[in-house]
Amino acid sequence: MLKDLYKEILANCEKYETLRKEISKKMSEADKEVSAIYHKIEFEKVLSASEGYKKYRELRKTLIKRRKIKGEYLAINLICEHNFSEKNKKKLEELIDQSQGKIK
Repeated sequence: MLKDLYKEILANCEKYETLRKEISKKMSEADKEVSAIYHKIEFEKVLSASEGYKKYRELRKTLIKRRKIKGEYLAINLICEHNFSEKNKKKLEELIDQSQGKIK
């Protein structure tokens, strides 16, 4: 029973790790978007008030998008680090073995 549960946990761990990598890529893309907007603003010779406001809205929209992605990333990181660290995996394996009468 515990062995099956452990296998299920490990399978989920792999899913979480894949999800973490996907979210990390999204965050990197959002960072690049923010950087591109900063560069546009930096290298524009003159911006009218209207153009400046448009850049502000574009930047704000991108920063909000990045903040949401970062929240997802931090949440999945906590899940992966807390529950599925190598140290926790080893300890869990030892406890399962002990519960099944296997002593190392």
